[in-house]
Amino acid sequence: MAARRPGDGRRYPARYRAFAGFIVASAAFVAIFVALTLSAFHKPTPHDLPVGIVGSAAVTRQVEHALDSAAPGAFRFRSYHSEASATTAIAQREVDGALVASGANLRLLVTQAGGTGPEQALSGAFAAVAARSGRPLIVSDVVPPRASDSQALSSWFVVLSVLIPSLAAGSASALAFRRARRAWSVAAPVAACVRRRRP
Repeated sequence: MAARRPGDGRRYPARYRAFAGFIVASAAFVAIFVALTLSAFHKPTPHDLPVGIVGSAAVTRQVEHALDSAAPGAFRFRSYHSEASATTAIAQREVDGALVASGANLRLLVTQAGGTGPEQALSGAFAAVAARSGRPLIVSDVVPPRASDSQALSSWFVVLSVLIPSLAAGSASALAFRRARRAWSVAAPVAACVRRRRP
């Protein structure tokens, strides 16, 4: 039986301490990421969602009061003088939608290219306003998503595909260069990010 060398009992815990910390940190990140994702997609509610209104001052105040009473703090309002200016604001992502209340009907301008969540929130809220006012609501998608991205989820998956490899590269470099100079620990993830950004 081989004799046990002095210090072996102290060396093994220190040897695997970094790996144990990496496993715990990874498990914590997964738990936090899943919790945040589920909380965002499970029964989402709007908060300070920017929305434009085209109409007279009296109609604008009436619509704002109705929405604030039904969903306090859900929407943030901006006034526009024409449907064209509201459509431009939607295309430039200044607002997520706009209500045109200058005619006999109520027309809601939305964009599904920015995601279906804001569009569904606006459609539901303004449908209730239209029902109380007795005026029909017409919903128009002024900036639709591309045919290859019907659910407008490409941006989400782009972020996800960049986030996870970047975290993995950062964690791997932290383990690989934990005993090297600090400059190497910083340079390695930066180099990985630059390489991923190259076409």
